[in-house]
Amino acid sequence: MKILVVEDDLVVQELLALALSNVEYEVVRAADPPTAMQLFKTEKPDLAILDVNLERGNGFELLGDIRRVSEIPVIMLTGRGAEEDVLRGFELGATDYVIKPFHYRELLARIQRHLHQAVNRPSSEEAVLRTGSLEMDPIKYSVGCAGREFHLTPTEFRLLHSLMRRTGRVVPNRVLLREGWDYESQSTEVIRATVHRLRHKLAKDAPGEAIIRTLPGIGLMLEGSPA
Repeated sequence: MKILVVEDDLVVQELLALALSNVEYEVVRAADPPTAMQLFKTEKPDLAILDVNLERGNGFELLGDIRRVSEIPVIMLTGRGAEEDVLRGFELGATDYVIKPFHYRELLARIQRHLHQAVNRPSSEEAVLRTGSLEMDPIKYSVGCAGREFHLTPTEFRLLHSLMRRTGRVVPNRVLLREGWDYESQSTEVIRATVHRLRHKLAKDAPGEAIIRTLPGIGLMLEGSPA
């Protein structure tokens, strides 16, 4: 497995590369977004670790560039722990968020989990999901309505996937957090922010086909007519 590390602190970059190489990951390194995107295109990594605060560029912008062309797991690495930064990362499609200082064993455990999930995505035998005219194909990673496809971020896709698999049933917050963000203990604020954007997209691209109901303190429910 190949991992792209984007970190402008060369000491941290070297330590990360050493820790990853010691567990037999192949590591490619960059200190700025232009170099990172060039390596991304040529090396085709399986996972990326991006520092948010780069001297020449911004990790969030780099995340956006990656998400326009790929759905690989992306872990944001930063010394900033403000909730708005965490939410912004998830909104742009980050898979995970690690705050400095961190333990390398914890980071390695997260990397292994995300790579395992990426390798073990639903098999081609998983059925296409339908709620009304809303249709989701987990294999093609696509969502559409009445023949029109529309774009969702990875977290929006995972949240909608959790709901469409259980149309008409309440999905507890802990289940949504586990399936969407891999953590049952993550703040439910990330659900609130993601479902707000998801509702807007459904209202625009699939009006009247699926309604997301919030049960405060409990979870969400997708209402519609499964095909």
